[in-house]
This record gives sequence, C-alpha cells and structure tokens, in this order.
Amino acid sequence: MGMGHVIRSLALAEMLLEDFDCLFIIRDPLLTLSIQIKETCEMVVIPSHISKENEAVYLVENCFSEEDIVVLDGYHFGTVYQQVIKNNGNLLVCIDDIHDYHFVADMVINHAGGISVDDYSTEIYTQMLLGPKYALLRPDFRHSSTEIQKDGASCFICMGGADPNNATSIIVKDCLDSDRFSQINVVIGGGYLFKDQLFEEVENYNFPINIHSQLRADEMVRLMQKCNYAVSSPSTVAYEYLSQGGVLFLYLIADNQKDLLSYLTKSCLAFEYDGEFNVDDESITEVLQNQSKIFDRDQASRLRNAFRFLSAEIRLAELQDLDLVYEWANDPVVRNNSYQSSEIPYESHVEWFTNKIGSPSCVYYILQMGDVAIGQIRFDLEGHTATINYSVDSNYREKGVSKILLRKGIAAFLNQNEETEIVGYVKKGNIASMKSFQSIGTFIEEEVLESDSYRFIYKR
Repeated sequence: MGMGHVIRSLALAEMLLEDFDCLFIIRDPLLTLSIQIKETCEMVVIPSHISKENEAVYLVENCFSEEDIVVLDGYHFGTVYQQVIKNNGNLLVCIDDIHDYHFVADMVINHAGGISVDDYSTEIYTQMLLGPKYALLRPDFRHSSTEIQKDGASCFICMGGADPNNATSIIVKDCLDSDRFSQINVVIGGGYLFKDQLFEEVENYNFPINIHSQLRADEMVRLMQKCNYAVSSPSTVAYEYLSQGGVLFLYLIADNQKDLLSYLTKSCLAFEYDGEFNVDDESITEVLQNQSKIFDRDQASRLRNAFRFLSAEIRLAELQDLDLVYEWANDPVVRNNSYQSSEIPYESHVEWFTNKIGSPSCVYYILQMGDVAIGQIRFDLEGHTATINYSVDSNYREKGVSKILLRKGIAAFLNQNEETEIVGYVKKGNIASMKSFQSIGTFIEEEVLESDSYRFIYKR
C-alpha cells in the first residue's frame, strides 16, 4: 500500500467514525505513518511471515467477524482475494483506480473523474461511487476556509510521499527557469529517498526555496492556501490542492494516474505540466470557477450515507407491508411520476396489493435497513419479460437509495429468474429515476415516443 492509498483510506475512516469503529490493517508501516494512523483509529500490522497469497485467508480467520465491513485499497486485491472475504459473509468495499479485474465487492469507490460504470466488470449488486463528489479528502481539506489571501508569485510542489523517480528536482529547476515565481515551497514525504540531493541542489540555487517534510494536514492546508500555483502528480494531493482553489499543473509519475490526469485537464480543473507555466488569465478564471463547483465539501455526507445503506437488505413483500406501500404509492412525487397520476383509493389498494404478493406473475421486494423499510421494487412478469416498478420512502430520497434498491432488487430477482428479460419505463420528466437507471450501466436506453418515456432494457 503506497502513501496515497494510506492517506485516502485514513480520510475515509475519519468520515465514518461517526457511525463505525474503524480498524486499520497494514503491512510494514513506517513509524511516522503508524503515528498518523493511530491518530485516527486502531492499527493492526499483518505479520511479515504471512504471504500476500495467504493474506486474505489469514485476515478472515484472525481479524474479521461476519458483521464487519471490509475496505480494501491496493493493487493486489484481485477477484480471488475479494471472493475469500465475500465467502466469509462480510460486506466488501474496494477503493480502486485501475479497474483492472472483476469486482465481487458490494461497493467500489473510484474518486477519479471521467470514469463510468462501463469501465468496470462487477456483479449487478455492486454499488459504484465514481467521481470527485466522492473524493477521499482529509477533514482539514473539507472544512478549511479559502479566504486566506494567496501569494500570486508562490508555487507549491508535492509529488506524493515517495516520488520514486525524483520528479521534484526536475520541477524545481523548471520553476526557476520559468522566472515566474518569487518563492517555491516543496513538500516531501517519509518515503522520499533523494532528500540529501535535493537540499544540496537548493543550496546552490540561491533562491527562496522552502523544503517541508511530512507536514500535518492542517499545515499542508495553510501552505496550499498561500500558494496560487502548484505542481503535483494526478493523485490525492491534487484533489487536496484543488479543494483549496488554485492553478494546478499535473505531472504524471505512474500509469494508474492517467485517468485522473485526463479527467482533470479535459474538465478544465487543472493543466497538464509542460515545464513553462504559460496559461492565460481567461483559462485561469475558468479552472478556478470549475473547481468551486466540483469540490463542494459534501463528499463526507455522501460517503457516510453510502456506508449506512450498504447493509440494507432485500426481502419479499408481506401482507404487513400493505399500509406502508399504500402510503408510498400515494406520495405526491410518486403519483406525479406514474402513468396513472390520480390518488389510489384504499379499498382498491388492498385488493391490488393482496393479489400482487400472492401472484406467480409478480415478484415483490421491500428494501429493509435494520427495522425500517425504506423502499419497494416490483417485477411484473409477462411471458419472458419482467417490468420494473420501484419507489423510495420520501425520507430517504437523494441519498443514493434508489440505485441500491435497483441493484439489489435486480440481483435478487435474477437469482431466481435468470433467463427473464428486465425492462423499466421512465417518464421523460423523471430525471432522478433516469439517472438511477443510467448509473447502473447495464441497461440499454431507448426513447419511446408514444408514451413520452424512455425504456431501459437490462443487458447481461
């Protein structure tokens, strides 16, 4: 696990402490990293004699109970590793940025922009949290004020905790050659192996260059806020700088950073590094405006909601759900989005609901979180086709529940009806439902002119 993985995993742990007890499991951490981890949560070190091939089995047998949610962040957590944890009965979350193998996880988080569900191979039940609205930022970067006056002539440089090819030295020299800056602030991490060389180079430059080592998050925030320009790799540190606002140049140091580089530059949030820093005022204004829209400081609440609803379970609807489903069915938003928008009489509902849950041509599920029912999804069968109807309790809307309901409902239905075609119809004005179907990525979308709707057809 590299430094960036640790930092973003710790950021996630901090976001979840309100609802969960967090245990951080790691191999061979540096002393400084151990201190940082223990400031947030309890730490367990995997014994050095446990091979990576046997790691998942060891953890299942020694660290996990069936009630635990397991979060994996690293490049060796492939499908087989994940399956060992799933077979133990755990809910599984993968933080990923390479989408290089099939995922059996219950949820995948990739905060790089420009990624879609079509880039992934997953199970139908896998929830996908994609893009910077789920950015794994530490609390100092989410809560800080950006009102500090920046020094327009200062440049911030940080190439991560290790910078294995010493890009830092190259960038410092380019900054000096550009003759654009009055001061340079360099941040290096505990894994940086070229510290002596860098200090020697800086002494020979006769220029105000400050080298900062292993800064705390609050110190990093203050330094970023003072620097109007920055150079970093397309990684967590880039998101941290963008959350504070500034002109960012991205220097690629690893193949797994290409997606983020492409997204940030194409979305006009940052510039690709060219060593010359030549950007016009109009482009700078555009990136600063875009940054403030994307990094809206609501990432933590979105992620907390996703983890809260992760344990929600699908069950078959029962007669005891009759009144609750009646309440849902007559919700004004539900009626407005239905093809029959008039209010449903209670007597009609009793007959309809009783017939539905007893009919072999209907499969009716309720999404349950603990003791609370939070949504319903129904599959009405006609021949070899099942039509979806679903709704979410008004108290749980705009929290990502509809996507969970769709994925878990479809997974449960297909488990018993593997060869059945699944379709869903959405009125054109129902933007939220359209986005829910589109977010799953396993539906073909067709326009249905005669009903002013879209038809979504599930593809295997």
